[in-house]
Amino acid sequence: MTILNLERYGHFDWSFFDGVIADSLEAKEVISSLMQEPFCSVPLVWIIQEDGLAKRLLDYNKMGWEHLISDWRSSFSRADVVVFPDFSLPMLYSALDSGNFFVIPGSPVDAWAAESYVKTHSKHNLRARSGYSADDIIVLIVGSSIFDNELSLDYSVVMHTIGPLLAKYGKQVDGSGPFTFIFLCGNSSGKHHNSLEVNFTSFFASIESPKR
Repeated sequence: MTILNLERYGHFDWSFFDGVIADSLEAKEVISSLMQEPFCSVPLVWIIQEDGLAKRLLDYNKMGWEHLISDWRSSFSRADVVVFPDFSLPMLYSALDSGNFFVIPGSPVDAWAAESYVKTHSKHNLRARSGYSADDIIVLIVGSSIFDNELSLDYSVVMHTIGPLLAKYGKQVDGSGPFTFIFLCGNSSGKHHNSLEVNFTSFFASIESPKR
C-alpha cells in the first residue's frame, strides 16, 4: 500500500498502480486526474464518510448551479464503486448516483483503529493496569444512559437473576479470584458519567456458601 500526498498527486504515474482507494471528498482533485487519459481505466474505490457535500448540493440546486452538481456527478461516476459506511448517506447523495453506490456498514477507520489497539494492548496488561489479577472474574453490566446520577433498579434485577448462576460457578471453580462487577450508567461522554465498581469477594456468602 502506498499513501500519497495530495499536494503531489500530479507527480504520479497512475498507471503504475493496480488500483486507487480515495477516503475523503477532498480527493476530488486526484480523481479529476484519474479521469484523464491514460488513467481512465485505473480501478478506483471512493470511500465517502461525510455529509458536508450532500448539504451543499441542496444549496446548489436552490441557486440553480447545475454545473457544480454535474461536475461532482462526473467525479462520482468515475469511481468503480463509491462506498458508504451507512445507508443514510447514499440517500443524501442520490443526486450523484450513477449506479455505483455500495454500503459497507461501519467505518473502516474504526476497524483499523481496533486492529491497531489489539496489537498494542493485551488482556493481561489491561487487567494489570486496572488493578485486577489474571484470576479475577470481571462482569460488566451496562445500563441506560438516562440514569445520570444513580443506579437503575434494573441492576438489582440483574444481580438477583444471575446470583444463583454465580454461586453455582463458584462451587465448580476452586481457587478462582473474586468476582468484580463494573456497573456503567449515564452518559459516558458527559459530566454525569457514573462508573461504579463493586467487588463481590463475599458475594456467595449472602447467597449460598460454597461447599468444599
